[in-house]
Amino acid sequence: MINARPSLSIGDVVTDAIVNLRSRLGRSIGVGIAAALGVSTLVGAIQIAASADAQVRDRILRERPEVVIGRPIEQSNGLSADVSDALLVQLADLPAVQATSVVQRLALPATVRVGPRAGSPVAVATSAGDLVRAAKVRLRGRSFHRSELNASAHVAMVGRRVATSLDLAPVDLGPTIWIDGSAYLVIGIVEDSDLAPDLIDQIVIPRSTALDELGPEPVGGFDTALYLRAAKSEVSRIARDLDLRISPERPENWRIEVPRVSVDLASAISSDVRELTLASGALVLFIGAVGIGNAMLRSVYTRVHEIGLRRALGARTSHIVSLLMVEAAVIGLIAGVLGTVVGISVAGAAAARNGWPLAIGPLLPTAGVLLSVGAALAGAAWPTRVATKISAAEALRRD
Repeated sequence: MINARPSLSIGDVVTDAIVNLRSRLGRSIGVGIAAALGVSTLVGAIQIAASADAQVRDRILRERPEVVIGRPIEQSNGLSADVSDALLVQLADLPAVQATSVVQRLALPATVRVGPRAGSPVAVATSAGDLVRAAKVRLRGRSFHRSELNASAHVAMVGRRVATSLDLAPVDLGPTIWIDGSAYLVIGIVEDSDLAPDLIDQIVIPRSTALDELGPEPVGGFDTALYLRAAKSEVSRIARDLDLRISPERPENWRIEVPRVSVDLASAISSDVRELTLASGALVLFIGAVGIGNAMLRSVYTRVHEIGLRRALGARTSHIVSLLMVEAAVIGLIAGVLGTVVGISVAGAAAARNGWPLAIGPLLPTAGVLLSVGAALAGAAWPTRVATKISAAEALRRD
């Protein structure tokens, strides 16, 4: 009678597993390559995504136009009292300032019509300075020329939604609209603005024209916003004393804002990239685990006689489980190391080719190896369970 071995040391199990893998070198290499491909794809995808994310954030934050916005806490009824043309010129001459503009919206809508059709109430805003650059306006057509701002020209920029509601002809055809009975040539369509989103629902005319047509104190007054675009390095300094520059006597009447639109955009892109990478990585890892499990299951069926013989010689269920799981762990370990090296190398080459920064997380290599081992063990779980159900008598009969 053959007595079962009471126990096996970890060294015995590891040695036995390595001997078995070497005896089936072709199959072991095949399973290892499949696992390594999965790991390299996962690590490479994470690495490339991290490098691309760093590049996107760097480009957005480096190239973003910085804007300071000033709004009076108590709106004035005077069109020229809050921000005069002379003050706009003075602000535009500050170091690092790239563009300035003031937008003042009539509190009450005007009657606007196109051709003979009945008019409809539309919000009207006035503008001075370089509105397109200062407020980051995306425009179809053109903005006001300096001569038009100075000469009270009857020209207008129409918000996208207003143009749609008025069924306005394409701006290239030079359509005309009537605002409270006065004709205005449409020179541009406001598609969007990150900092002044209400413009798509308004009509913008030169401030000088509004002064001539409506006078300095129109009914309902004006809602004012000052936009100042400057170099990123100077924004904080400019924002600190902008209220004093606008109103030295009553700076407390102005609220100064520094929008973080570009930072929010970069964060949103980073979040999307991370979610996409994690989803792709989870899918690749799952496919790799299934592949390892399938290969291990085939291995179990081809090793029925060996497993039965081990049973006959006294191997316990725990011995069989330990052997197969260690074999899977060894394959996962080797595949993890190779796959991580290949993945980082491919990602590094892609980053260098595109001029991206190589952002290697300190835990990424370790995580790649551990995930590979974990996937291998998960994939080997079912084949191991199948192996434990094989009896010595059944295995020897199959042989």
